[in-house]
Amino acid sequence: MNKGKTDGLSILIPAYNHDCTRLVSELAMQLRMLKSTVKDMECEIVVIDDGSTDSGILLANRRIGSMDFCRYIENGHNIGRAAIRNQLAAEARYEWLVFLDCDVVVLRPDFVQSYYGMRHIADVVVGALRFSDSSGRYADNLRYRYESRYVRKHVQRRNRQTAYTAFRTTNFMIRRSVIISHPFDESFEGYGYEDTLFGKELKDVGVSLTHADIDVTIDEYDTNAAFVEKTEESLRTLSAHADQMEGFSKLLAVWHTMTRWRFTCLSRPLLKPLLPVIRHQLVSNTPSLLLYDIYKLAFFISIHRGQ
Repeated sequence: MNKGKTDGLSILIPAYNHDCTRLVSELAMQLRMLKSTVKDMECEIVVIDDGSTDSGILLANRRIGSMDFCRYIENGHNIGRAAIRNQLAAEARYEWLVFLDCDVVVLRPDFVQSYYGMRHIADVVVGALRFSDSSGRYADNLRYRYESRYVRKHVQRRNRQTAYTAFRTTNFMIRRSVIISHPFDESFEGYGYEDTLFGKELKDVGVSLTHADIDVTIDEYDTNAAFVEKTEESLRTLSAHADQMEGFSKLLAVWHTMTRWRFTCLSRPLLKPLLPVIRHQLVSNTPSLLLYDIYKLAFFISIHRGQ
């Protein structure tokens, strides 16, 4: 078979230290239902473990290889968030690729059918994230608070015709030929911003993109300490790739403004004692989103030495 030459669907999941058997089981069930109504539909689910270190999770995920429509591959070492998605695209057999993070939960029984029905609407279809916490379980979780706010802004941005800046890799469909021609930048080895740059690249080359309410949610949230660590790693990534991110990062725009007024030079000596104080608050049981925003800017100023 010539890869990508059929109108079939490949569901692609990069896995790392997370049991995604429940997610894959749900997707396989939906594929069975769809195939019962769509004659000769071709489909697959491909999961690649990217060097997980948890042996129990590896053992659990190996069961995926025996599930309907599934292929399961293990990398010997971690190659990073950008490279693993390029690897998945290369492995895919069909032209329409649905990428899902391994820690999501599919919320609707017609999730796969909805994506399949949007083939040919656009080259890229970006699904949605939904967050609800009626029990109050995550009231003190920083990532939950941040993601809930992000989703509200995400909807506003996509409605203002700035859909490319709202692109994220959590849940989207793309033509295989597009990602093969315009792969993720594998110089982004650390956490963060590989999806923002990819959205910028799609816009620059004129790839059609739309958003759709094909939603998922996240099945568990990082601890406050883990989320702050990921934030710091993402800001180091932004600093290392600042030239590529020009025009697509509000934080960089703020940094440039402060630099023009020499605020960054003046503020750096003050940040050394301030950063650990704010960080302590963020990893507590009462994290503040306002302080989180301040911390991101302060941390970036402390590490970035732009031209």
